[in-house]
Amino acid sequence: MAAAPLDPDLMREVLECPICFETYNQSQLRPKLLQCGHTVCQHCLEKLLANTINGVRCPFCSKVSRMSSISQLADNLTVLKILDCTTSCSASAAFLMCTSCCNRLPRQYCHNCATVLCEVCKGEGHLHQGHAVQPIRVAAEQRRKDLGVKLATLRNVMGHIQKKKAAIENINKSLRSKYQTVQQEYATAEQHLQEELRRSRRAFAASMAEVEKVNAQVLEEQTYHLNIAEVKVLSRCDYLTMLFVKKMGCKGTLPGMFNVPVGICVTAQGEVLVADRGNNRIQIFNRKGFQREIRRNASSIDNFVLSFLGADLPTLVPLSIAVSTQGLIGVTDNYDNSVKFYTLDGHCVACHKNQLIKPWGIAATPSGQFVVSDVEGGKLWCLTVERSVGVVSYNRLCSAVRPKFVTCDAGGTVYFTQGLALNFEKHQSEPQLEGGFSIGSVDANGQLGKQFSHFFSEKEDFLCITGMCVDASGDLLVTDSGRKEILQFPKEGGFKVLIKDGLSCPTGVTTTQKGQLLVLDCRDHCIKVYTYVQRRHSAVS
Repeated sequence: MAAAPLDPDLMREVLECPICFETYNQSQLRPKLLQCGHTVCQHCLEKLLANTINGVRCPFCSKVSRMSSISQLADNLTVLKILDCTTSCSASAAFLMCTSCCNRLPRQYCHNCATVLCEVCKGEGHLHQGHAVQPIRVAAEQRRKDLGVKLATLRNVMGHIQKKKAAIENINKSLRSKYQTVQQEYATAEQHLQEELRRSRRAFAASMAEVEKVNAQVLEEQTYHLNIAEVKVLSRCDYLTMLFVKKMGCKGTLPGMFNVPVGICVTAQGEVLVADRGNNRIQIFNRKGFQREIRRNASSIDNFVLSFLGADLPTLVPLSIAVSTQGLIGVTDNYDNSVKFYTLDGHCVACHKNQLIKPWGIAATPSGQFVVSDVEGGKLWCLTVERSVGVVSYNRLCSAVRPKFVTCDAGGTVYFTQGLALNFEKHQSEPQLEGGFSIGSVDANGQLGKQFSHFFSEKEDFLCITGMCVDASGDLLVTDSGRKEILQFPKEGGFKVLIKDGLSCPTGVTTTQKGQLLVLDCRDHCIKVYTYVQRRHSAVS
């Protein structure tokens, strides 16, 4: 708690001699205590003692203090202690002394200098220079009056301010009420507008869908007529022209991008499925572009157990892909050497590993079965899969030397690559491509059929077969990453080079019902689309 301020009048009564009105000090004006209890300075007592004998009469109470010498009177130690504090210790007490001499208590106030003065110092430098000097009490009273006037004025101003503040608060309250009303009206109007906008968008989307449907029908009809016209034109020629249309995708991890794509197939509805090996997924495209993807997702319990044991979570590393007439997707998985079967919406219905060492290629037969090649087991297996049950049965179709890539025609004949061929053009961190150097065939009963040896003509041979398909006419199409070409082997015999330029490393090929040839280029990480008009003509042997 802060100390209470010292009262100047009280200090003046204590520290001044009541006779000479001088401030006590430690020498001539030393405070002496009379026997009656009053205090008088030593200088005044000497004058009083000089006029009396053996005593001093107190000028206040008239009581006589008997003494022969002033030294017989005791000092007023309380006053002396206050003087010591005033001169040495207390700054607040020193503030009560005369501003000029700092030894006497002030009784006057100089308005010009704004200082307090004692009686002795008021003349020197103040009255002699014409300063306005008044007693402290008079100056204080005048100051109180001035401050009272200013305080009254301030109170009036504060009253006006309070009134204005109240008026402003009322205006503010009114504005807030109006603002809330406007805000509610705005929110209601905005909600109505949003609802109207949603209705308009739905109506517009429905109209656009109808327009797109009509446009698609018209475009399909025009494409059909154009294909017929092209066939009519090409029927007068004895060669087949392949025209590059566009490139789909690039290297990356986003939807629609690829990282070492290795397998491709087309559904009956025209959707394109791509085995994106480097991104551990299967991507599905329609005529508008990317539609969805399929990944391997372990159950939450499997994730918890594997994470607890510090093991890597399971993933999908697709090697080959095929789709059956029933809409089931078959995928060979390099991660756990298995064959997995999915629905088109990505639901896994079966996972098969029995009797398989290193499954690689997969193809769908017209009967809805799947043929899987076991490259290290040296066998081709035929699997029957049902959507609600899974793998119902499996049996060995035939044996072969490192069968890898397989495909099937409309009659059920299965074509498969044999042997080990390497593409030595390895780039950066891409895996070493392995393919076959000959092609064999087997029917649904396991009887071996037509063979394509390593040297399929006198001057031509396979370098590294990395993909096959059979078109609607029954012609076998082969991708050779070593030759960087697409080869065609008609049913009647002979061969043709369909595409010989523009390919870096083809790893998959398929045809569409719209007359297009889709080539998967794993080094360019894309799908290259060509026009493809199937035409029967004399073969080049």
